[in-house]
Amino acid sequence: MANIGNEITGSRLKSLRVEAGLNQKEFCARFSDFSVRNTVYKSMTISNWETGRVLPTTTDIMKLSAFYNVTSDYILGLSDKRGDEDGDNVTSIQDRKIKIPFNKLKDYDGKPVFISGPTGSISPQWGILLYKQKVLACPHDNLRIALDARFTYSTTVPQELATNRDSANYYLGLEDIKNMNEVYIESISLDPFLRGQVSGWYHHTPEKTCLINDRGLTLSYEGLDVYYRALGIRKATLSSTKTAKRNQNKAKKK
Repeated sequence: MANIGNEITGSRLKSLRVEAGLNQKEFCARFSDFSVRNTVYKSMTISNWETGRVLPTTTDIMKLSAFYNVTSDYILGLSDKRGDEDGDNVTSIQDRKIKIPFNKLKDYDGKPVFISGPTGSISPQWGILLYKQKVLACPHDNLRIALDARFTYSTTVPQELATNRDSANYYLGLEDIKNMNEVYIESISLDPFLRGQVSGWYHHTPEKTCLINDRGLTLSYEGLDVYYRALGIRKATLSSTKTAKRNQNKAKKK
């Protein structure tokens, strides 16, 4: 028997499917293609979701959110607001997602972070945050920038800088991605939950048919610049910086 939470999710999933003009069989086919699955979702699975007998997995909730272009909170019944259509709330949501408070930087240790500052102070660019060393390792200028509360730290290129090619030149095209073994992906979704689940390091499947992360989440190449963006920053930046630091420590000991 379904619980109340599952019933709300089921009701919303059914309503979203009907609004999209799809019957369950059509939805199974389209959602399977969207999710880059080797097998097609079964109608029974969709029926179980929509009746509340079974709650979709976290990965499925993520994909359903992207498929229907609504927030995961809406699907789960935690909010009545779908997302983009809620006008005044979008800006505040984006601000919370994009800008990282200085006292929260530790939560982004080892991850790409975009840094900018007062005009002329530093060149806006991406770097890997090395929180224990209190620096941002930036491959573009080959710098290690000390963390400073005067600078602005973001999870994506701020809107006011996005039109500046020098600031935003770390977004990659499909051919660039295919020439890299690993690539850092950021979700474009306005949903913080979805962004948190999707964003991270990915590599190619052996057949190079899509991107996949260590948790098995797959992203189709067709989703580039539609559902996600790829950052032109290499994972090696992190390891090479740590290696350099170890070498410096060895030299000091000698």
